[in-house]
Parts: sequence; C-alpha cells; structure tokens
Amino acid sequence: MAIVGLLTIVMVAVSGCQSPLSGLENQSNLTIYAPFQTIQPPPVPAQTTQTSQPEAGGVQQLYGEGVLLARQGNLTGALLILDQGLQIDPGNAELWMGKTEILYYLGRYPEALTAAERATTLNPGDAVAWNTKAAVLFALGRNEEALSFTERAIILDPNFSEAWANHASVLLRLGSYEEAVTAAQQATTLNPNDAVAWNTKAVALVYLGSYSKALAAAEAATGADPTYAQAWNTKGWIQAKDGRYAEAVVSFDRALEIDPDFELSRNNKALALEKLGS
Repeated sequence: MAIVGLLTIVMVAVSGCQSPLSGLENQSNLTIYAPFQTIQPPPVPAQTTQTSQPEAGGVQQLYGEGVLLARQGNLTGALLILDQGLQIDPGNAELWMGKTEILYYLGRYPEALTAAERATTLNPGDAVAWNTKAAVLFALGRNEEALSFTERAIILDPNFSEAWANHASVLLRLGSYEEAVTAAQQATTLNPNDAVAWNTKAVALVYLGSYSKALAAAEAATGADPTYAQAWNTKGWIQAKDGRYAEAVVSFDRALEIDPDFELSRNNKALALEKLGS
C-alpha cells in the first residue's frame, strides 16, 4: 500500500456558525510508492560453502533483509542494513530509494531528500523516484519544487496514479483548486480505490463551492477505504458546512472510532454538537 496522506488542518468558517469547524486544506504528507510495503523481497541467494560471495549477490541479500525488517516495523534496523548495502554498492539506485522511503517514514526529511537526490541522479528515468522526491519536498514545505517533480513523474509515466494524486495535493496546498480537482480526477480514473485522491478532490470542491460534488467525493473516499479516518472527518466537515450537523456528528464519530486520538474530529464533533444545542 502507499503511504496514506494526512491532512494538516486550518480553520475555516462554516455556514451558520459563529465558531469555525476545523477545515482540511494542506496535506502534510504525500502518497509515495512504498516498495517495502508492496513488493515481494528479492530472492535471497542460497548459502553456499564458498568463502566469498559476489558483491551483487551480497547487496541483493542485504536489500531482501532490509525489506523484511521494514515490513516487520523495524525501520531503524532496515536502515542499517541498507546502509551496509550502500557501502558495498554506493551506485545502487534501488538501495537509495529504499533509504529515502525509510527516512521519510521516520520523519527525517532532510536526510530523505539527500537520499532521494542520489536516487534520481542515478536513475533519472524512474518516475517513482521523482514522485518520492516530491513527497519529501512537500513534507519540507517546498511546494513549488514538489509540484515540478510530480509533473516530471507524470511526464515519465502518465498512468502513475500516485503521482497524479500527489500533484493534486500540491495544487490544493497552493490554492489551485480547479487544477487540483482535475489532477485528483485523473488519479481516481486510474485508481478508483485511491481514497486519498478522492479526499483531496472533496476538499478542493468545497473551496470551489461545490458542496454536493464534494460530498460525493468524500463518500467515494470512505467507500474506497472505510478505515481512512481523515475521509470521515472531511465528510463531516462538508456536512457541517451545509448545516447538516447531526449527520456531521455521525461522520466525526466514525473518524474517532477508527482513530481515537484524532483530536481534530473530536473538536469538530464538539462544535457540531454545540450547533445542535446538545
């Protein structure tokens, strides 16, 4: 699975409310292709009685061990293993990509950017590498640069749905709502189960004043991934903006069932209940 984008929250006015409900405008993390979650680890070379092993085989084995450690949640251990592989083969783009993704997961964005730059230099034709670099830059708040690299990923692979979803997220943060809707639509056309892209489309449509279309997109997001708490919060936000506070409470409750620590939804629920006079 790809990394699920989380939305950073801003305060926006809700129709009929003195108190604002918390809105959803800027994504703090983009979706990046995450091979440690999705691919099968490369075959580990069989142990032999030879006293030495070709370096390529050693690197492949280390990469496989790193994949397994990452899948088990041991990101620090996986990082150490990949670094061992890079000591053997510092020109291995796949290892640099793996290192980028682990550093991204760990929130070590400046280091992740350094690794991403190595990956894109070594393999400039890899759309996944550019998309990953865009995700890191986005996390660092370098939005224009991130946008340029999602564009590059799309040029390299026009059917790369995650790159389209990321492109939409950057456009949303930059306030280019119509373009964000177009990019998110392309992402969901390529991958109808991309809940993050549906969610991004929903938020952009709200800022364009298209509440009914926004609600439909939010419902598509929750349908694509019923466990995506942010999508339920978005749905509640839209319902509240339309004055449908009782329905909004139900959506916020669903978000809190999924993520009991989701303070945004807790605050939004309290505000919606206040409007209901509870």
